Amino acid sequence: MSSSESGMSGGTGKSTTNLSSCTVGVIAGTPTDTYMGVQAFTDAGFDAIGRPISLNPELQTKLQALDWQELTTLTIETCQDLVNAGAQLINIYCNSLSGAADLAKIRKQISVPVITPYDVYQARYIDLYDEKLVLGVIASNGQCFGNFERYMLISCNVTGIPVERWPICPGIGDLPLVIEVEKAFKLPQGLSGKDYIRSADVRDTEYIDKPEAVIQKCGLVELCNILEGVGATEIVLACTHFTFFMEQLQSMVDINIFEPSVDMIELVKQEALKILGN
Repeated sequence: MSSSESGMSGGTGKSTTNLSSCTVGVIAGTPTDTYMGVQAFTDAGFDAIGRPISLNPELQTKLQALDWQELTTLTIETCQDLVNAGAQLINIYCNSLSGAADLAKIRKQISVPVITPYDVYQARYIDLYDEKLVLGVIASNGQCFGNFERYMLISCNVTGIPVERWPICPGIGDLPLVIEVEKAFKLPQGLSGKDYIRSADVRDTEYIDKPEAVIQKCGLVELCNILEGVGATEIVLACTHFTFFMEQLQSMVDINIFEPSVDMIELVKQEALKILGN
């Protein structure tokens, strides 16, 4: 299924509207994926400001697995902090954080729109649902994988899709893969803590290890082939860390790979145009 089939343009290019006058607050699990989010929104023409919830993937996974209520509280506090710093809308860029925290509570307490990867999954896989889906999911950890499947099934149930047509989601929660991306992606100097990350901090991407090296080390081609072998018709990279290698991995496998960040930026753009009066 292409981005056009999901009802989104899939583009992140600048429109005639000056998106830089709209500030997007970006929240993610660690400094690395927060920076990736700020970089993506900056490249799309926005002004962006971000803050991570945790210092590393292990601490973020601990919060998600053992204390989702504290995770929700921290996310609300970080959202409010970004709003106070000028954010006109919030993007929770991180899949696993979006799935583990209480989004309904967050949206109730935050005065600006809050957009997450799950809004993209709703549009792509539920709203236009017309087939039996088998989605091969590569997620950041077991919590993220389980929450993805739970969200899909709850959404199908609420929407009234017959149970025999509910999606099947074979997959894996792969925290070691996230850690390898963190090792391979070089953050600009001084951005390794939990301070603000701004559009002005964005630099050309530097690698410690190239994406191809991570793909080979973590057996991602083989993993995609296994998921396709058990019936998957599309691979979902349910972690925005994985934008690091998506393009290279797609060139190595036949099965289509989907990752939500491009469509998520399009959703944010639609909200920004409303805010800017267009």
